[in-house]
Amino acid sequence: GSANIHSFFEPTKYLYHFFCLFRKVFFNTLIFKEEILEKTPAQNLALVIKKHDIAHNYELMLFYRTFVFHTIHTIACLKTRNMKKEYDTLRYFWHITSAHTIAYFVAGIFGLAVMNYKELFATDILSSLMLPVDSPIVALGPALQLFRGILIALVLLPLRKTFFEEKYGLLQLGLLILGLSLFSTIGPTSGSFDGFIYTKIPVPVQILGYPEAIFYVALFVVILHITQKYAHKKIILPLSIVCVALICTLCIFAFITRL
Repeated sequence: GSANIHSFFEPTKYLYHFFCLFRKVFFNTLIFKEEILEKTPAQNLALVIKKHDIAHNYELMLFYRTFVFHTIHTIACLKTRNMKKEYDTLRYFWHITSAHTIAYFVAGIFGLAVMNYKELFATDILSSLMLPVDSPIVALGPALQLFRGILIALVLLPLRKTFFEEKYGLLQLGLLILGLSLFSTIGPTSGSFDGFIYTKIPVPVQILGYPEAIFYVALFVVILHITQKYAHKKIILPLSIVCVALICTLCIFAFITRL
């Protein structure tokens, strides 16, 4: 922004004043001192240096020190801002990834416990589409959501300010996810608009996934809201790391035991 430009060109202002001061001391002396005009250019320069002692002039030395200090300070500020920007980007990716992984895991537990997915996926209608819930890769699924979370963060990155800085931005994000990932997908997935038209799956079976999907989106948005609102709290980052690590450990253990 304008503040960054002002900070970047701050040393230029001091450099300009440096040359103005030199011109004032040097050229004004050459023009207005008659005893100097009578001498050769080399003698004029030597006399100016001797008379005004430019190299040891206190004002000039003080200004030069200030100029150097501000130059170093500006460079340090620019480096600090770049490091802060990189840290904010990494934190954004982690917030999205951890929130998705946690929400996905909890919503999956909800689906298994409340929606009875174990029996539902064993029916003739869904058994040809879905793996059994006791399959090893299904157990590993929540841990693999780390990679999906990174993908989600990449997709949302261009609209980061809209969703995370504007009022009701996260609510807009939740509605967008529901709209494009559940109700209006590109292909005829179960429960989507095209799914009702082009698939043979009965409508009552297709809408069975709605509670889990809506619960996941709500949980995802709530977790993001908490991490954004309390980002300054030191407990937020370690807590999210512990939760994700625990989920991954449980999933890997379940995967190994089912092999």
